[in-house]
Amino acid sequence: MLVKLGVDKDELAIAPPLTTILSQAEGGLPAVMAAIRFSHHPEIEKFLEVWNAATDEDRELAPLEAFALKAEVDFPSFLGECILELQNQFANIVKVIAITSHPKTMRARVKNALTPGGYRDRNAIDTALRFLPQAKGATTVFNFGPGTPPASVGVHPDDVETNDLFPDLSTTQKLLTE
Repeated sequence: MLVKLGVDKDELAIAPPLTTILSQAEGGLPAVMAAIRFSHHPEIEKFLEVWNAATDEDRELAPLEAFALKAEVDFPSFLGECILELQNQFANIVKVIAITSHPKTMRARVKNALTPGGYRDRNAIDTALRFLPQAKGATTVFNFGPGTPPASVGVHPDDVETNDLFPDLSTTQKLLTE
């Protein structure tokens, strides 16, 4: 199989352990392969060209290192791109789960808000819908010792950019793809 790929066994023996590292991903190597298919990075594209040309048997028997050697990819760059694509893939999965679960979560929150003890949920809903005022920001008190009156330093709400703390999904997605 190495001969078929044109990979030297001695080179393979000293290659960085891509298979060992990437097989640790949740979902294993199939999850890695699914994630990197979204990439347009040259190292990933070179790797996928060799991977896609291989037979199922070759993919089962040969480690990722053999395909990476055949594709002449830069191992650290390839590994880094795989990690970034996994991050993107799983961040997107989390967003899909959160977005599609939001109606069910909101129903549960409203149901609890309608109970006598559900004031926290009522307040959270009212605050989110801006029926209640937004928090004004933190106040920090510094006491520098005896004889020094405590100084109160507040953070004005206009000084805090809420979108920086909680960016919308399109901003997050844009950052992940850059």
